[in-house]
Amino acid sequence: MTKLPRPLPRASAVWLGIIGGAAALDYWCDLGDPDQDTLSEFTRAVFCVHTTTGKVAFTAALGVGATWLHSHILKEIGS
Repeated sequence: MTKLPRPLPRASAVWLGIIGGAAALDYWCDLGDPDQDTLSEFTRAVFCVHTTTGKVAFTAALGVGATWLHSHILKEIGS
């Protein structure tokens, strides 16, 4: 099995393309009527944020996700 070289060549360009593409798609979907086609509209519907339980669930999920992302980004990289 062939191993990929580390770091991957042009990995930054790939990530920027993925993130930029997703942002452009979300912006394009946001130009129309609110019909649950943007990420925020979809998230509101999934978590039912119009209810107290949904607000609590979304807040908990956001807190856990932010905590994980913070520790993931700031972790020491072994040499």
